[in-house]
Amino acid sequence: MMGSHRYIRRSTAFPSRVVAILLLILVIAPSPADAEFNYEVEKRIVDRLTYYMSQAVDTNKIISNFRYSGGFANNLAAPDRDAYLVLDNSLPMPLIYYGLEDGSITGYYKGGTSSMGYYREPGNSGYDASDPLMGKHLRSCIDKNDGSPTECLLSPGDAYVECINDCELVLCPDEDSQRDCSVLEGTEETSECSAKQKWCPQYRITTHDDNVTRGFIPLTNYCHDIRGLFTQEPGKTVIGYTPSTYDLGAVVNPADGSSAVHKLGDCYHADGTTLVNRSLAWDYAYCGNSGEQCDTAFVGGYESNEYDPRYRPWYIDTKAGQKAEWLDPYPFFDLGLGITNAHPIYDIVDGKNVFAGVLAVDYRFEDISAFLIDSYGGTDTMVAIYEDKDPNYIIALSTGTAANSLVLTEDPTTPCPVDSGTDVPCDPVRVQMADLTGNEQDDVLAKAYEKHLEAGYPKELITVRSSSAVDADIYLSQSALYEQFGANLRWRVVIASPGERSESDAILKGHPLFPTMLVIGVVGFVICMVFFAIFYRKRHKRAVLYSDYRFTGAFLLGCAVFNCATLTLVGPNTNPLCMLRMWSFHVLLVIPIAFLLVKTWRMWRLVGTSNIQRKSISNAQAVAYALPMIGLQIVILLIISLTDPPLQTEETKISEGTLTQHVVCSHQTVALPVVEIIYEAGLVLTGCILSFQTRHMDPRFGESKQLIFSMYTWGLVGFSFLVVAAVAEITPNGASLLQGVGTFWVTVFSSAAFVIPRLIQVRRDDSERGSGPGRVSGWNSSVSRGGAPVSIMRSSNMR
Repeated sequence: MMGSHRYIRRSTAFPSRVVAILLLILVIAPSPADAEFNYEVEKRIVDRLTYYMSQAVDTNKIISNFRYSGGFANNLAAPDRDAYLVLDNSLPMPLIYYGLEDGSITGYYKGGTSSMGYYREPGNSGYDASDPLMGKHLRSCIDKNDGSPTECLLSPGDAYVECINDCELVLCPDEDSQRDCSVLEGTEETSECSAKQKWCPQYRITTHDDNVTRGFIPLTNYCHDIRGLFTQEPGKTVIGYTPSTYDLGAVVNPADGSSAVHKLGDCYHADGTTLVNRSLAWDYAYCGNSGEQCDTAFVGGYESNEYDPRYRPWYIDTKAGQKAEWLDPYPFFDLGLGITNAHPIYDIVDGKNVFAGVLAVDYRFEDISAFLIDSYGGTDTMVAIYEDKDPNYIIALSTGTAANSLVLTEDPTTPCPVDSGTDVPCDPVRVQMADLTGNEQDDVLAKAYEKHLEAGYPKELITVRSSSAVDADIYLSQSALYEQFGANLRWRVVIASPGERSESDAILKGHPLFPTMLVIGVVGFVICMVFFAIFYRKRHKRAVLYSDYRFTGAFLLGCAVFNCATLTLVGPNTNPLCMLRMWSFHVLLVIPIAFLLVKTWRMWRLVGTSNIQRKSISNAQAVAYALPMIGLQIVILLIISLTDPPLQTEETKISEGTLTQHVVCSHQTVALPVVEIIYEAGLVLTGCILSFQTRHMDPRFGESKQLIFSMYTWGLVGFSFLVVAAVAEITPNGASLLQGVGTFWVTVFSSAAFVIPRLIQVRRDDSERGSGPGRVSGWNSSVSRGGAPVSIMRSSNMR
């Protein structure tokens, strides 16, 4: 047996086990990435949209400047029709046209699978059908199906323009024109005020009744050739455009002079079999300003419509505003919904700026969607463009879903039948972003819109899930404001792209760490339970009995159960599992620490105080000291659970230009880590101080060395984890692995520190005394305090 006065010194060497844990931490901790995402996707889309929309503005400026510079001999009057058509044909915009105050309109629609021109002679509809001077207009209509002549007659309810006082000039309705310049007479601002005033012909929009038979001047749709001129020559009609670049001179066919842009064919009426063959000879305005006749005004015309630009929304709004701007979206005549860039033009008449008409470029919503589809249809990027103002009507979608739906004209609440054809009248109705439905991509864009709207359109990325499922696809969305200042154009652009789901947030089945974590937790539990079982079986041996086996056994059980917390670290980061992890780790951590601390404190009360006297601390009292620590931990966790529970949280991180979505368990505040660090570290620190005070106890009757080893192991491993977590960027899975390894380390080695020395002592005792239980009912011994022996009498209450 060892001497009863042995002096034990505490080693100051840094434990090699802590070094090993630190190395493990450094291995699994990734290097911090210092990359910054520059929102290139958003910038690229906005740049493309800016270029696309600016083409319309620039086109109108080019035509306006060309007119102002004398490029049109008649200032775009009817005789300039062909000159304008050639210019229009050279421009890449799909729908360019102009309307004048005399009622004329000329333009093109250049579609991917169709192409047509249109023209209306100047003049007012609503004329008396019996007026022989208007016969040239009355008999200029045709049946669109077979081209047979028909009369151009207004139906009841049709609108037409009626001059007031022979369409005399009055000040236009815009703010600058209505300003009273007389109050500025005699000042330098007088001339500036007058220069801003515009004059408009005065007329009203009248509705036709059936009292008088009235005719109208038709808008005629035409076939055209490769130069843009109206034609009906077989084989020379442009029936479509094939390229996206619209470079007319890129590849020219020497046989007919056509380019690769055009698709040529014949000019047919709507029946598809009757060739267009028109030749009306009259003194149309197109023929010249001197009343000469010609027979080419309606060559290539295959359809007639009642239409006057002066009562269309695009014209009325531009005349009212007297400025170049984008008009609010509206239904186009027979072309669905769209938006128009309108540019007013003027003539100088008797020193006055007289409003002459409107240059216009139309974008159908289908055209803008086609632009998005061409740019992003084959990519993972999804784009939605919609109006910034409520109720956020859709402009275009890269998903191909239409920005409007069709409803019955007679019943706007009923969708138009898909196979309605042309016999059932239907009207387009705009769709709000909040009502967007369709395919999965539309659903993602709708969710992205809702989140950005709710968040006030932040600059930061917002994560969108395709569904509420844990394994749902994730998308990273961003929003941008597209605006043309002073041009009545303010749109929102929402962009959604698939994000990479981080594989380092949760240890799921199939993950390489999944079996590792299970092995760590289960093996740690088993080893500690084995230690407990062996220790309990040897509880009657003198060496075990001296070690206060009840509290040592409670500590061993606590270590075993603490390893179960490692098993909760596998699985998805759901709200229930996030809560379970918090409770299991912190409660199961405090249980072994509480019993270890009470065991240490009990030794300190006996030998660590300056007042050496016989003390008796029953097991019931010791347990009573341990339970409040566990109870306080439960109270802390209850408060946190109610005020700041751990929740499944989505985070977006950007590293080296890659967007990654993380789903982690997190709190809204730092209350939990701060409180737990203070509380749990305080317990361990207290235990370290008390165990140091008991370092001189004789190892046969106390466990000062084991207490110091265990307390300092818990403290150093915990401290090392906190330091590395603070200075290194550790993935959630890395942190879970560290927690599991740390738990295994402190529980297994602390348990071993208490059990193995006692088992060795039991073996030695058995060897020295022979076989037998070696039961002990009481003992006397001494410990050394400052070199002086101190007697401690064993009490039946201390076992």
